[in-house]
Amino acid sequence: MPSKISVLGNFTTVMSSNISVLCNLITVMSSNISVLGNLTTVMSSNISILGKLINVISSNISVLGNLITVMSSNISILGNLINVISSNISALGDLVTVMSSNISVLGKLINVISSNISALGNLVTVMSSNISILGKLINVISSNISGLGNLVTVMSSNISVLGKLINVISSNISVLGNLITVMSSNISVLGNLITVMSSNISALGNLITVMSSNISALGNLVTVMSSNISVLGNLVTVMSNGVSDVCNRITAMSQ
Repeated sequence: MPSKISVLGNFTTVMSSNISVLCNLITVMSSNISVLGNLTTVMSSNISILGKLINVISSNISVLGNLITVMSSNISILGNLINVISSNISALGDLVTVMSSNISVLGKLINVISSNISALGNLVTVMSSNISILGKLINVISSNISGLGNLVTVMSSNISVLGKLINVISSNISVLGNLITVMSSNISVLGNLITVMSSNISALGNLITVMSSNISALGNLVTVMSSNISVLGNLVTVMSNGVSDVCNRITAMSQ
């Protein structure tokens, strides 16, 4: 009996020790449950932040889509503007060709006028020579009047020569009139050609003004596109940072 009581005492001691261990284990489990509750709260907060971050990324993607649409429209406008400038350059080339042709015609007309002026100079020289001869002949006639008797025959001959000389002078005057008429016609053509060239120069000035305006609009469009590209770069940076933040939070949650 004392032996059984001793065994019962030992068993009671072992059970008491086991109960103490069980209490400690329950305390540890309670602590773990508390930690698990805190971890669940943190994960719930992280999931909420993750949802907000996904909403921000979705909004940024929508803004990015709108920006790409605007850039596509700007590229279309840029293409149209380049086509207009190309057409203006072609028109400018045609106008320069016409002006070059007019300048060639003007050069030929100036050569003709120069030739006519040269011929006029030669005719004036001939007339001056004839007038000089006429003066000398009149002097001879005046001298012959003092010896009228024997010189009547000579005077008659001289008068005949004088008539022929007058006919030559009259013919020269007629040629001079015709030459002046031709020169007047050439001057009229020259005036018309200068009027056409003045109109072409005015059209060229207007075309250059239009091209300058188009080039200015092209510069403004390039500036807008550059600004849009900068905004796009900033948006991509924000999205990259958001994705990196999401990855970091997912990594933290998995740990």
